[in-house]
Amino acid sequence: MKAKALFQTLVYNIFFPLYTYLIGAPIVIIAILLKNYKFVGWFNHNWGKAAFACIFQKFEVVGEQYINPQKRYLIVSNHGSSYDIPAILSIIESPISWVIKDALLKMPVMNILFLLGMGIPIPRSNARESQKRILKHIEVLRQSMDPNIVIFPEGTRSITGELNPFKRGFTKIMKNYQMDILPITLCGFYKFAPRNRFLLNPTSKLKIIVHPPISYEQAKNIDEKLLAKQIQQQIKSVYYP
Repeated sequence: MKAKALFQTLVYNIFFPLYTYLIGAPIVIIAILLKNYKFVGWFNHNWGKAAFACIFQKFEVVGEQYINPQKRYLIVSNHGSSYDIPAILSIIESPISWVIKDALLKMPVMNILFLLGMGIPIPRSNARESQKRILKHIEVLRQSMDPNIVIFPEGTRSITGELNPFKRGFTKIMKNYQMDILPITLCGFYKFAPRNRFLLNPTSKLKIIVHPPISYEQAKNIDEKLLAKQIQQQIKSVYYP
């Protein structure tokens, strides 16, 4: 099993990034510039699946029937590993933009993708100003790419495997743009690829659980703090690290 862990780690940390930077990212950049957003969604979806296939790692998906490919969701998920992004991409075929730390804009090549619409940076300013800039950024994206929006309300990857409290900022996105919320629980991903360990753990049982969407009409009148807490409890109810 140690040999498989080493194989997976080398492929994911060396060969897969080379493919992403040298082939995948340029293809997506060209597709975005050509405004072929359907292809962008398709390519990123298959990139997500390839992240698992190239290391021969199986995962289970529960509740995939709740995803309507014709709708655009505000996707809310727990965050425990570097594999969370390919996990979500592997089940969503339409374009996605991620709410990200502005520090990620310093990554070569990937920063171009983020600036072209695949990332919604959180500015390092006061909370109110950050919220205004995020909402303005989303407004521009909705008029062009019209993506799903993914946010990890914990703000960062869990260090212990336990869920951190959910910040309520995502509720403002939901209310401003009347988006349905799609809660997703990522199970086993913390043990598979935690932030404090180099080797992947191939024995971890990976499961992606898609919960029934929460419509804007259902959520619009719920107190923001209460809504964030309810969604965290829903995600946590079936979670294991």
